[in-house]
Amino acid sequence: MTSRLLAVLLIVAASIICTSSFALTIESPKVALRGVASDIVLTDATPGSAVTLTVDDKPRVLTADADGKVTFNNIAASSSITTQIRGGELQTLRVIPGWLSILPPMVAILLALALRSVIPALFLGIWIGAATLIGFSFKGLFQGLLDAFEKYVTASLADPSHVQIVLFTF
Repeated sequence: MTSRLLAVLLIVAASIICTSSFALTIESPKVALRGVASDIVLTDATPGSAVTLTVDDKPRVLTADADGKVTFNNIAASSSITTQIRGGELQTLRVIPGWLSILPPMVAILLALALRSVIPALFLGIWIGAATLIGFSFKGLFQGLLDAFEKYVTASLADPSHVQIVLFTF
């Protein structure tokens, strides 16, 4: 009985080790601005493996170095960016117009002037920024509201100096 349990545990451990050794990490921004260059870095690739990056339907192929790292520098797109590794993992990066990047602070500034209250204006600016990252749809607005609380407000209120500033504004 114990030998069967040991065999099952060894099989499970071997499968975890084998699957984790093929995990690839793609470091890229959530969205890219149209016409603005950004870098896309792939780590944990098999040395010598081919990585295909498609920018505006034009493929670019690079080979992973000895450390398993591939860096695509100065990638600027007008429609979409797609990364594919060894015919497997596929990741698409949304490309948005550049004017959307100034929309959240402009809304926050105008609302702060209109309401004469900074906190609701800043929160609405954060919400619009989070919704911009996800996409302007009903789901994007709702998910942006959740992300605004979960990622941005909670993280900023965890810092004591940020809390002091927020309390000072009341």
